[in-house]
Amino acid sequence: SSGINAEYGDWELGQKVIQILGPFKLATKDAEGDGNSISEVIPLIKRLHHSLDSLILSGTGTLMEALRDNMKLYFVTKHDYERSELHAVATLCDPRFKLAGFREKANARLAKQFI
Repeated sequence: SSGINAEYGDWELGQKVIQILGPFKLATKDAEGDGNSISEVIPLIKRLHHSLDSLILSGTGTLMEALRDNMKLYFVTKHDYERSELHAVATLCDPRFKLAGFREKANARLAKQFI
């Protein structure tokens, strides 16, 4: 015996947690890639938020809420990348992203003011 006494519900929850953490894994791989620039930070965070918002998994409400709250705390309260002049101008000037790279339209307008 391997000593693992997991019930079906435990495995099901584990699979849901893997689905929730999947976007973080992809974002990490994207951020670690060679040739990345500072202009990719804001769009990467936007994609991460969008990926989490699109997940609808029953039985994961508390975990999803905690992730969203902590992401907001980190990416908006502590490190507001969209309002950072350096990050905002880099994203705005990158032809791949421009204004579409921002989550908040007000922050895209602010980036235009920085220029």
